[in-house]
Amino acid sequence: MTAFTFNTGGSVDVERVPTKPEVLTELESNLLIFYSGVEREAASVLSKQGQDISSNTDKAVERMHRIKELGYETRRILMRGDVDSYGELLHEHWTKKRKLASNMSDPTIDEHYEAARAAGAIGGKLMGAGGGGFLMF
Repeated sequence: MTAFTFNTGGSVDVERVPTKPEVLTELESNLLIFYSGVEREAASVLSKQGQDISSNTDKAVERMHRIKELGYETRRILMRGDVDSYGELLHEHWTKKRKLASNMSDPTIDEHYEAARAAGAIGGKLMGAGGGGFLMF
């Protein structure tokens, strides 16, 4: 498990997160990754996200600070071995992240996400620049 800290100057600190082997095994046996069937150009999503953050549209900066804090909480939770709480943080992260740009998600991705939650997934996230690619639950 690795944690990345993105610094304001552009540098990145990389740190190994001390996680017990049994926690990693539990995490691995509970994660599922699916291809969403949706692909988009990353530049358009990232551009819209950047504009909304710069203009603080709909409290975007506040959401970004919470997303950053969720990263620190994720580290602490996984060090404790609380895999279910990790799922809950994934869900909160997704609800914050999807509001950062109007094109972050779409009806197909939303439908897949809600179907997975209805089937028992605690939380999930979209993986892949451009607001498409894979969903991890």
